Amino acid sequence: MPSPAKIAPSETLKTFKYTFPPFPEVPEGVTIVPFEDFQECGIQVDLTGSADDGEVEKDGLGIPTIQLRVKHDTDISKTNPERVRKKEVRGGGFRKEWWEDWAEGEDLRNHGPYDVNVARIDRFHQAATDFQKYRKFPPMSTNVQWLWDQLRIFSGLLASTPVWHKVSDKTAEDADDFDDDFEDDDSGSKSVYQGGPGERRYPPRPRPRAPYDRYGKAATVVEDDEDIRKLLDDARAVKEDKLVVFLDNPARSIQVFLSSYMTYQGIIYADKNLTSAPHLLRFFVNYLLRNKVLPDKTCTRSLQQSLEVIDKAAVELPLTSKLAKVLPDVFGEACQGCWGGRGENPLDSGARAAVDADAAFESILKEENVEVIKLGADEGPMPETADAPDNVPETVTAAPETDAAAAASWENNGSAAETDWALPHPSSRPSLLSLLGPTALPLTHAPGIVESSVRRIKSVVMPLEANPNPNASATEDAEAVERVLEGRFARVVMAPWVDWDPESPARILRSSVGAVATPVIAPAVPDVPSSDSAPADADPPLGPGGLKPHALETDDITVLLDPEVARTLCVGIGLSGTWVQLARQVDLPAAAAPAEEDVNEENEAKLEKNPKPKKKKTLTKAQKERRGLRYWYLDEHMMVLPSYWLV
Repeated sequence: MPSPAKIAPSETLKTFKYTFPPFPEVPEGVTIVPFEDFQECGIQVDLTGSADDGEVEKDGLGIPTIQLRVKHDTDISKTNPERVRKKEVRGGGFRKEWWEDWAEGEDLRNHGPYDVNVARIDRFHQAATDFQKYRKFPPMSTNVQWLWDQLRIFSGLLASTPVWHKVSDKTAEDADDFDDDFEDDDSGSKSVYQGGPGERRYPPRPRPRAPYDRYGKAATVVEDDEDIRKLLDDARAVKEDKLVVFLDNPARSIQVFLSSYMTYQGIIYADKNLTSAPHLLRFFVNYLLRNKVLPDKTCTRSLQQSLEVIDKAAVELPLTSKLAKVLPDVFGEACQGCWGGRGENPLDSGARAAVDADAAFESILKEENVEVIKLGADEGPMPETADAPDNVPETVTAAPETDAAAAASWENNGSAAETDWALPHPSSRPSLLSLLGPTALPLTHAPGIVESSVRRIKSVVMPLEANPNPNASATEDAEAVERVLEGRFARVVMAPWVDWDPESPARILRSSVGAVATPVIAPAVPDVPSSDSAPADADPPLGPGGLKPHALETDDITVLLDPEVARTLCVGIGLSGTWVQLARQVDLPAAAAPAEEDVNEENEAKLEKNPKPKKKKTLTKAQKERRGLRYWYLDEHMMVLPSYWLV
């Protein structure tokens, strides 16, 4: 290697701007420490371990250090190295939450702008690859990488390989020819049994994998390679359709992903997914905007709108898990313990069906002159008689209880080992007495309208001041009892959410009692005249207590909830479950009106005393609202829906 050319002394002044000596003069007030007297100070180290990782590090003289603009994976705190080292071992190298670690230097992750002359699908693919490649994903235990794969499957960036089995005589290795043709899927293999030539192969059990649309389904039977190619082509077509749908309206697609898709795919059942998903979506959307991956104005506006949905999801998704763990609240459980569950329990419906079938069977036997004798549980079969008279009807012995009826009686007759897993222990269930003390609520009120529906939270009113009358709860005045409830529980106004899912409409259950404004779904309750025969344009009749009939799809309801639960509610969130009206006794059909003759005699007696009846007192608006006010409670809770829910 040739030696570098030497610079002539005459050229030194031309080459270098500064030459020493002569040295410049020392500024006034500055002392230069000779090298032999210099003592290194280093970084202040906290030996107690109490220093906060977020503090600005200082050197030995107390002067703050300067942070580098570009972050490196090896950058660790020198102030408290032992504490950081422990965190690294525990957290996979992340000193903070993973989204806080990503946020540092996120604005430097620029790999665009991307070439607008390239097709938008190709740009989108490249952007997703760069987004994953140039950042450190947290450990697998955080599910962030798994969530990223779910987003890619949903948006069409990643495909799901079909599962099949071949019934021809060729070996299963023939399927390997298609691996290179479908290598954009890492969600699982085709999985066929590799038997010998001429041996019939059976598919293994499909393993659960996300998305779960194929879970439990049998593998597709194919005859030859052409069938396999068709399966792969169909999968590619689905993948391309997902891409087009996502890119046409990113805001709507992200809204679906963060609501119904996460729910129906089971992603919401891990709390860490509820927290991480909005953060992950926010980073990806901002990356697309910052690098101008989709510069079209319509698409850019849609991506910006999706950030509003992501902000809502960051608040409401974790809240859905919290609410699912505390609903029904103590008041709903206490009412259920007092009056029993009003929902349609599958065991109960099965028992009713069994009882109806037994009754029909017995009716047929009686028509055939067959006597049915029911035995007790501890009685044996009827003894055989040698000489039976000819005119005695044939005897059939019925089982004391069907399996469905026995299942329905678990709650009352089952042993502790049979029932503890399904039903809360009676001692752990709150009661009205423990919540309200001696109360006349079971005497003044009873379950009325029962509906199964999804409703939005419209407003939340916390409990009023304590009732001034301490004995009000013990009176049999329905309004006085309701005022006690207002002072103990929060009042949550719930509005109908009709279009949350067209395939799951709201409905009135069979246990409902009371006037309903919709004849088509009115419950078939004994002793209540059906309104099906009324004209379509006629107003529904008022209930026994003069209460306006309940309109399922238009009327709001006011639900009583425990204040601690009500404080966690968010306006706009939807709750799915069984809602039960606390009807006053006068509202119920059992509270029959007096006979018409008695009413006439009573009116005649009043007219004799007061020939001129007094003018009817006009009620104020507040009194009218109070007269039609009926509170509700949550009997069964099914699901919590974020306010931006979309199917």
